[in-house]
Amino acid sequence: MNDQSGDSTAEASTAPATTAPVTVTLMVRRTCGSCARVREQISPVCAALGVRLEVVDVDAETALAVEFGDRVPVVLVDDEEIACWEIDDEELEDAVRAARAARA
Repeated sequence: MNDQSGDSTAEASTAPATTAPVTVTLMVRRTCGSCARVREQISPVCAALGVRLEVVDVDAETALAVEFGDRVPVVLVDDEEIACWEIDDEELEDAVRAARAARA
Protein backbone atom coordinates (compact mmCIF):
# COMPACT_ATOMS: atom_id res chain seq x y z
CA MET A 1 0.00 0.00 0.00
CA ASN A 2 2.73 2.47 0.85
CA ASP A 3 4.40 1.88 -2.52
CA GLN A 4 1.22 2.80 -4.38
CA SER A 5 0.58 5.97 -2.41
CA GLY A 6 4.20 7.01 -2.99
CA ASP A 7 3.76 6.53 -6.72
CA SER A 8 0.56 8.59 -6.89
CA THR A 9 2.16 11.36 -4.85
CA ALA A 10 5.11 11.45 -7.22
CA GLU A 11 2.78 11.59 -10.22
CA ALA A 12 0.72 14.37 -8.67
CA SER A 13 3.76 16.50 -7.88
CA THR A 14 5.38 15.85 -11.27
CA ALA A 15 2.36 16.72 -13.42
CA PRO A 16 2.16 20.46 -12.60
CA ALA A 17 5.92 20.90 -12.83
CA THR A 18 6.16 19.45 -16.34
CA THR A 19 3.29 21.61 -17.60
CA ALA A 20 4.70 24.86 -16.20
CA PRO A 21 6.64 26.65 -18.92
CA VAL A 22 10.31 27.42 -18.56
CA THR A 23 10.88 31.16 -18.61
CA VAL A 24 13.87 32.87 -20.16
CA THR A 25 14.30 36.42 -18.88
CA LEU A 26 16.49 38.96 -20.64
CA MET A 27 17.52 41.94 -18.56
CA VAL A 28 18.13 44.95 -20.83
CA ARG A 29 18.37 48.71 -21.21
CA ARG A 30 16.64 50.46 -24.09
CA THR A 31 19.86 52.27 -25.01
CA CYS A 32 21.96 49.08 -25.07
CA GLY A 33 22.99 47.85 -28.52
CA SER A 34 24.25 44.54 -27.16
CA CYS A 35 20.88 44.02 -25.50
CA ALA A 36 19.09 44.41 -28.83
CA ARG A 37 21.53 42.01 -30.49
CA VAL A 38 21.12 39.32 -27.82
CA ARG A 39 17.33 39.72 -27.94
CA GLU A 40 17.35 39.14 -31.72
CA GLN A 41 19.66 36.16 -31.26
CA ILE A 42 17.72 34.35 -28.53
CA SER A 43 14.15 35.10 -29.64
CA PRO A 44 14.10 32.38 -32.33
CA VAL A 45 15.90 29.93 -30.00
CA CYS A 46 13.23 30.47 -27.32
CA ALA A 47 10.47 30.06 -29.91
CA ALA A 48 12.00 26.83 -31.21
CA LEU A 49 12.28 25.47 -27.67
CA GLY A 50 8.73 26.53 -26.83
CA VAL A 51 9.74 28.69 -23.88
CA ARG A 52 8.47 32.10 -22.87
CA LEU A 53 10.86 35.03 -23.33
CA GLU A 54 10.39 37.96 -20.97
CA VAL A 55 12.33 41.14 -21.62
CA VAL A 56 12.81 43.39 -18.59
CA ASP A 57 14.11 46.95 -18.84
CA VAL A 58 16.25 47.34 -15.72
CA ASP A 59 15.72 51.10 -15.78
CA ALA A 60 12.00 50.61 -15.11
CA GLU A 61 12.76 49.88 -11.43
CA THR A 62 15.42 51.58 -9.34
CA ALA A 63 16.28 48.34 -7.53
CA LEU A 64 16.93 46.54 -10.82
CA ALA A 65 18.99 49.45 -12.18
CA VAL A 66 21.14 49.34 -9.04
CA GLU A 67 21.45 45.53 -9.08
CA PHE A 68 22.44 45.23 -12.73
CA GLY A 69 24.22 48.55 -13.26
CA ASP A 70 25.97 48.40 -16.63
CA ARG A 71 26.01 44.59 -16.53
CA VAL A 72 23.43 44.04 -19.27
CA PRO A 73 22.30 42.08 -21.18
CA VAL A 74 21.84 39.33 -18.62
CA VAL A 75 20.06 36.06 -19.46
CA LEU A 76 18.21 34.10 -16.77
CA VAL A 77 16.47 30.74 -17.07
CA ASP A 78 13.80 30.30 -14.42
CA ASP A 79 15.38 33.19 -12.46
CA GLU A 80 18.87 31.65 -12.51
CA GLU A 81 21.52 33.76 -14.23
CA ILE A 82 23.22 31.79 -16.99
CA ALA A 83 24.96 34.50 -19.03
CA CYS A 84 26.04 38.11 -19.04
CA TRP A 85 26.83 40.18 -22.13
CA GLU A 86 26.91 37.21 -24.54
CA ILE A 87 25.41 33.75 -24.85
CA ASP A 88 25.78 30.86 -27.27
CA ASP A 89 22.57 29.31 -28.60
CA GLU A 90 23.76 25.91 -27.37
CA GLU A 91 24.37 27.30 -23.89
CA LEU A 92 20.78 28.59 -23.78
CA GLU A 93 19.41 25.30 -25.11
CA ASP A 94 21.37 23.35 -22.46
CA ALA A 95 20.11 25.62 -19.68
CA VAL A 96 16.48 25.22 -20.82
CA ARG A 97 16.87 21.44 -20.99
CA ALA A 98 18.41 21.41 -17.51
CA ALA A 99 15.53 23.52 -16.15
CA ARG A 100 13.03 21.09 -17.69
CA ALA A 101 14.91 18.10 -16.26
CA ALA A 102 14.96 19.70 -12.82
CA ARG A 103 11.17 19.88 -12.93
CA ALA A 104 10.74 16.22 -13.87
